[in-house]
Amino acid sequence: MMGRLENRVAVVTGATQGIGKGIALRLASEGASIVFCSRNSELSEDVLAQIAARGAKGAYVQADLTQKEQAEHLISEAVARFGKLDILVNNAQSRTPPAPITERDDEDFRGLYEGGVMGSLWTMKAAFPHMRDAGGGRIVNFSSFSVSVGMPNKSDYNVAKAGIAALTRTAAQEWGRYGITVNAVCPAGANEAIQAFLDSNPEASSAITGEIPLGRLGDCENDIGAAVAGLVCDDTGFVTGHVLMLDGGAHLRPMRGAGKLPVKIAPVS
Repeated sequence: MMGRLENRVAVVTGATQGIGKGIALRLASEGASIVFCSRNSELSEDVLAQIAARGAKGAYVQADLTQKEQAEHLISEAVARFGKLDILVNNAQSRTPPAPITERDDEDFRGLYEGGVMGSLWTMKAAFPHMRDAGGGRIVNFSSFSVSVGMPNKSDYNVAKAGIAALTRTAAQEWGRYGITVNAVCPAGANEAIQAFLDSNPEASSAITGEIPLGRLGDCENDIGAAVAGLVCDDTGFVTGHVLMLDGGAHLRPMRGAGKLPVKIAPVS
Protein backbone atom coordinates (compact mmCIF):
# COMPACT_ATOMS: atom_id res chain seq x y z
CA MET A 1 0.00 0.00 0.00
CA MET A 2 1.42 3.38 -1.03
CA GLY A 3 1.85 6.14 1.51
CA ARG A 4 0.26 9.55 1.07
CA LEU A 5 3.67 11.08 0.32
CA GLU A 6 5.03 8.46 -2.05
CA ASN A 7 7.48 9.95 -4.59
CA ARG A 8 7.64 13.27 -2.72
CA VAL A 9 10.88 14.95 -1.61
CA ALA A 10 10.84 16.78 1.71
CA VAL A 11 13.36 19.05 3.43
CA VAL A 12 13.05 19.17 7.23
CA THR A 13 15.30 21.59 9.10
CA GLY A 14 16.66 20.96 12.59
CA ALA A 15 15.78 17.27 12.39
CA THR A 16 18.46 15.32 14.23
CA GLN A 17 16.38 15.30 17.42
CA GLY A 18 13.09 16.33 18.98
CA ILE A 19 10.14 17.58 16.96
CA GLY A 20 12.12 17.92 13.73
CA LYS A 21 13.25 14.31 13.94
CA GLY A 22 9.71 13.15 14.68
CA ILE A 23 8.41 14.99 11.62
CA ALA A 24 11.16 13.62 9.39
CA LEU A 25 10.41 10.06 10.50
CA ARG A 26 6.65 10.46 10.05
CA LEU A 27 7.06 11.87 6.53
CA ALA A 28 9.42 8.98 5.75
CA SER A 29 6.79 6.52 7.00
CA GLU A 30 4.34 8.14 4.58
CA GLY A 31 6.73 7.47 1.67
CA ALA A 32 8.66 10.73 1.27
CA SER A 33 12.38 10.96 0.63
CA ILE A 34 13.89 13.11 3.39
CA VAL A 35 16.68 15.68 3.33
CA PHE A 36 17.35 17.01 6.81
CA CYS A 37 19.86 19.34 8.42
CA SER A 38 21.29 20.51 11.72
CA ARG A 39 24.26 22.52 12.90
CA ASN A 40 25.86 19.45 14.48
CA SER A 41 26.13 16.19 12.54
CA GLU A 42 26.64 14.01 15.62
CA LEU A 43 23.15 12.43 15.57
CA SER A 44 22.66 12.34 11.81
CA GLU A 45 23.64 8.70 11.25
CA ASP A 46 21.03 7.48 13.71
CA VAL A 47 18.30 9.48 11.98
CA LEU A 48 19.40 8.21 8.57
CA ALA A 49 19.18 4.65 9.87
CA GLN A 50 15.67 5.24 11.21
CA ILE A 51 14.56 6.75 7.91
CA ALA A 52 15.93 3.71 6.06
CA ALA A 53 14.15 1.40 8.50
CA ARG A 54 10.89 2.99 7.38
CA GLY A 55 11.67 2.10 3.78
CA ALA A 56 12.49 5.65 2.71
CA LYS A 57 15.53 7.41 1.27
CA GLY A 58 17.34 9.98 3.35
CA ALA A 59 20.19 12.48 3.08
CA TYR A 60 21.82 14.72 5.66
CA VAL A 61 23.25 18.20 5.05
CA GLN A 62 25.10 20.02 7.81
CA ALA A 63 23.85 23.61 7.80
CA ASP A 64 23.63 26.65 10.04
CA LEU A 65 20.48 28.42 8.90
CA THR A 66 21.56 31.73 10.40
CA GLN A 67 23.84 31.84 7.35
CA LYS A 68 22.10 32.64 4.05
CA GLU A 69 24.55 30.68 1.91
CA GLN A 70 24.09 27.54 4.00
CA ALA A 71 20.29 27.83 3.88
CA GLU A 72 20.41 28.14 0.11
CA HIS A 73 22.88 25.27 -0.14
CA LEU A 74 20.50 23.01 1.80
CA ILE A 75 17.79 23.48 -0.82
CA SER A 76 20.11 23.17 -3.80
CA GLU A 77 21.62 20.00 -2.34
CA ALA A 78 18.16 18.46 -1.86
CA VAL A 79 17.28 19.15 -5.49
CA ALA A 80 20.68 17.89 -6.67
CA ARG A 81 20.26 14.59 -4.81
CA PHE A 82 16.61 13.86 -5.56
CA GLY A 83 15.81 15.97 -8.61
CA LYS A 84 13.01 18.06 -7.12
CA LEU A 85 11.52 19.54 -3.95
CA ASP A 86 7.88 19.06 -2.96
CA ILE A 87 7.83 19.82 0.78
CA LEU A 88 9.70 22.25 3.05
CA VAL A 89 9.33 22.07 6.84
CA ASN A 90 11.10 24.92 8.68
CA ASN A 91 11.47 23.56 12.19
CA ALA A 92 14.94 24.86 13.14
CA GLN A 93 15.09 27.66 15.73
CA SER A 94 17.85 28.79 18.07
CA ARG A 95 17.01 29.61 21.71
CA THR A 96 18.23 31.72 24.61
CA PRO A 97 17.82 31.27 28.39
CA PRO A 98 14.75 32.97 29.94
CA ALA A 99 15.23 36.64 30.81
CA PRO A 100 13.04 39.75 31.19
CA ILE A 101 12.97 42.35 28.42
CA THR A 102 15.13 44.76 30.39
CA GLU A 103 17.93 42.18 30.53
CA ARG A 104 17.82 41.24 26.85
CA ASP A 105 20.58 42.63 24.69
CA ASP A 106 20.42 43.30 20.98
CA GLU A 107 22.30 40.10 20.17
CA ASP A 108 19.56 37.94 21.72
CA PHE A 109 16.95 39.47 19.42
CA ARG A 110 19.24 39.48 16.42
CA GLY A 111 20.27 35.85 16.91
CA LEU A 112 16.74 34.47 17.24
CA TYR A 113 15.47 36.65 14.40
CA GLU A 114 18.21 35.40 12.09
CA GLY A 115 17.81 31.77 13.17
CA GLY A 116 14.03 31.86 12.88
CA VAL A 117 12.62 34.48 10.53
CA MET A 118 15.59 34.86 8.22
CA GLY A 119 16.45 31.16 8.17
CA SER A 120 12.86 30.36 7.18
CA LEU A 121 12.80 33.18 4.63
CA TRP A 122 16.04 32.04 2.98
CA THR A 123 14.96 28.41 2.61
CA MET A 124 11.52 29.49 1.36
CA LYS A 125 12.97 31.80 -1.28
CA ALA A 126 15.40 29.09 -2.40
CA ALA A 127 12.59 26.52 -2.58
CA PHE A 128 10.11 28.79 -4.36
CA PRO A 129 11.36 28.51 -7.98
CA HIS A 130 11.51 24.72 -7.76
CA MET A 131 7.95 24.49 -6.43
CA ARG A 132 6.64 27.13 -8.85
CA ASP A 133 8.12 25.39 -11.88
CA ALA A 134 6.76 22.03 -10.70
CA GLY A 135 3.23 23.44 -10.40
CA GLY A 136 3.01 23.50 -6.61
CA GLY A 137 4.44 22.57 -3.24
CA ARG A 138 3.88 22.54 0.51
CA ILE A 139 5.61 24.72 3.09
CA VAL A 140 5.15 24.39 6.85
CA ASN A 141 6.78 26.93 9.16
CA PHE A 142 7.01 26.97 12.95
CA SER A 143 5.45 29.68 15.09
CA SER A 144 4.40 29.36 18.75
CA PHE A 145 1.37 29.91 20.96
CA SER A 146 3.71 31.92 23.21
CA VAL A 147 3.21 34.74 20.69
CA SER A 148 -0.50 35.06 21.42
CA VAL A 149 -0.13 34.96 25.21
CA GLY A 150 3.04 37.07 25.37
CA MET A 151 4.83 34.45 27.45
CA PRO A 152 7.07 36.29 29.96
CA ASN A 153 10.86 36.11 29.75
CA LYS A 154 10.76 34.98 26.10
CA SER A 155 10.53 38.35 24.34
CA ASP A 156 13.17 37.60 21.72
CA TYR A 157 11.64 34.20 20.98
CA ASN A 158 8.11 35.64 20.84
CA VAL A 159 9.18 38.35 18.40
CA ALA A 160 10.87 35.80 16.11
CA LYS A 161 7.86 33.49 16.15
CA ALA A 162 5.45 36.36 15.48
CA GLY A 163 7.57 37.28 12.47
CA ILE A 164 7.36 33.73 11.16
CA ALA A 165 3.57 33.78 11.46
CA ALA A 166 3.44 37.02 9.47
CA LEU A 167 5.85 35.64 6.86
CA THR A 168 3.69 32.53 6.53
CA ARG A 169 0.48 34.45 5.87
CA THR A 170 2.16 36.79 3.39
CA ALA A 171 3.74 33.95 1.42
CA ALA A 172 0.39 32.14 1.35
CA GLN A 173 -1.12 35.26 -0.25
CA GLU A 174 1.65 35.73 -2.81
CA TRP A 175 2.38 32.11 -3.74
CA GLY A 176 -1.09 30.60 -3.82
CA ARG A 177 -1.37 31.38 -7.54
CA TYR A 178 1.46 28.91 -8.12
CA GLY A 179 -0.21 26.07 -6.24
CA ILE A 180 2.07 26.49 -3.20
CA THR A 181 0.43 26.25 0.21
CA VAL A 182 2.11 27.90 3.20
CA ASN A 183 1.02 27.17 6.75
CA ALA A 184 2.56 27.35 10.21
CA VAL A 185 2.19 25.15 13.28
CA CYS A 186 2.59 25.90 16.98
CA PRO A 187 3.54 22.62 18.67
CA ALA A 188 4.11 21.50 22.23
CA GLY A 189 5.90 18.18 21.91
CA ALA A 190 7.84 15.96 24.31
CA ASN A 191 11.12 14.61 22.98
CA GLU A 192 13.06 11.94 24.86
CA ALA A 193 14.92 14.45 27.02
CA ILE A 194 11.72 16.25 28.02
CA GLN A 195 9.94 12.99 28.80
CA ALA A 196 12.84 11.80 30.93
CA PHE A 197 12.74 15.08 32.85
CA LEU A 198 8.98 14.80 33.40
CA ASP A 199 9.25 11.17 34.48
CA SER A 200 11.85 12.06 37.11
CA ASN A 201 10.09 15.24 38.29
CA PRO A 202 6.46 14.35 38.99
CA GLU A 203 5.66 17.74 40.57
CA ALA A 204 6.87 19.65 37.52
CA SER A 205 5.16 17.14 35.24
CA SER A 206 1.85 17.67 37.01
CA ALA A 207 2.20 21.45 36.82
CA ILE A 208 2.89 21.38 33.09
CA THR A 209 0.44 18.74 31.89
CA GLY A 210 -2.24 20.03 34.26
CA GLU A 211 -2.41 23.20 32.18
CA ILE A 212 -2.98 21.29 28.93
CA PRO A 213 -6.63 20.32 28.30
CA LEU A 214 -5.61 16.95 26.81
CA GLY A 215 -3.40 16.33 29.82
CA ARG A 216 -0.11 15.62 28.07
CA LEU A 217 2.55 16.94 25.75
CA GLY A 218 2.46 15.70 22.18
CA ASP A 219 4.47 12.81 20.78
CA CYS A 220 6.96 14.22 18.27
CA GLU A 221 6.25 11.62 15.59
CA ASN A 222 2.71 10.41 16.17
CA ASP A 223 1.12 13.73 17.16
CA ILE A 224 3.19 16.58 15.73
CA GLY A 225 4.63 14.60 12.81
CA ALA A 226 1.26 13.15 11.90
CA ALA A 227 -0.36 16.59 11.80
CA VAL A 228 2.40 18.00 9.61
CA ALA A 229 2.09 14.99 7.29
CA GLY A 230 -1.58 15.83 6.98
CA LEU A 231 -0.78 19.43 6.06
CA VAL A 232 1.59 18.44 3.25
CA CYS A 233 -0.45 15.66 1.62
CA ASP A 234 -2.92 16.03 -1.27
CA ASP A 235 -5.93 15.97 1.07
CA THR A 236 -5.15 19.48 2.36
CA GLY A 237 -4.30 21.20 -0.90
CA PHE A 238 -6.99 23.83 -0.19
CA VAL A 239 -5.57 24.76 3.23
CA THR A 240 -3.18 27.72 3.29
CA GLY A 241 -2.32 30.76 5.41
CA HIS A 242 -3.16 29.08 8.72
CA VAL A 243 -1.27 29.13 12.02
CA LEU A 244 -2.35 25.83 13.55
CA MET A 245 -2.08 25.04 17.26
CA LEU A 246 -0.64 21.52 17.78
CA ASP A 247 -0.52 21.74 21.54
CA GLY A 248 -3.34 19.70 23.05
CA GLY A 249 -5.18 22.94 23.82
CA ALA A 250 -2.29 24.53 25.76
CA HIS A 251 -2.89 27.88 24.02
CA LEU A 252 -6.20 28.13 25.89
CA ARG A 253 -4.35 28.38 29.21
CA PRO A 254 -1.31 30.36 30.39
CA MET A 255 1.13 27.37 30.66
CA ARG A 256 2.83 28.82 33.76
CA GLY A 257 4.29 25.41 34.45
CA ALA A 258 6.37 25.52 31.28
CA GLY A 259 8.84 27.60 33.24
CA LYS A 260 9.69 24.50 35.25
CA LEU A 261 11.30 22.87 32.21
CA PRO A 262 15.03 23.34 31.60
CA VAL A 263 15.39 25.84 28.75
CA LYS A 264 17.55 23.48 26.71
CA ILE A 265 14.61 21.09 26.36
CA ALA A 266 11.74 23.57 26.31
CA PRO A 267 8.77 21.89 24.59
CA VAL A 268 7.32 24.88 22.76
CA SER A 269 8.76 25.21 19.26
